[in-house]
Amino acid sequence: MGIKIIFAGCLISALAGCVHLTEAYEFSEESDAQKLMSFAQQFTLLRPDKKVAVCKYLSQYKALRRDPLARVKQAYLVAIYPPCGRLEVAIANLEQAKKKTLDHELGIFIGYQIAVMQRIKKDKEESVAYKNQLDAAQNKLDEIKSIEKTLNSREN
Repeated sequence: MGIKIIFAGCLISALAGCVHLTEAYEFSEESDAQKLMSFAQQFTLLRPDKKVAVCKYLSQYKALRRDPLARVKQAYLVAIYPPCGRLEVAIANLEQAKKKTLDHELGIFIGYQIAVMQRIKKDKEESVAYKNQLDAAQNKLDEIKSIEKTLNSREN
């Protein structure tokens, strides 16, 4: 009887140790959002030529795998480093990734990024419209100056 109690005690303590190890493992594993933040931090430290190489690699990887996290990384790179691609493609990648991700935290982050990128896109479009208006006004002003010069030269 004593051996059974000792054996049961050892078994319980061994199982308790396993539960402790699995709990520690669950907290030490990074979520997709944490992986994305780590990736972004490492990316900002790269030289411009390395950044372009990472953009190309990730673009090829995304095309091959259809990995939601890879799509989010690519879109994030476009947001922080425009030579990585077009905003429209990045937004589409985010929308696809949001549909496919199972990580709730990443899903919330993706939703926020979609809203931010749509705002950036809208602001860029408005900026282009204002620049076009400014260019048109500058052209009219140049025409008026030209006409004024012509009239002044005729008077003299």
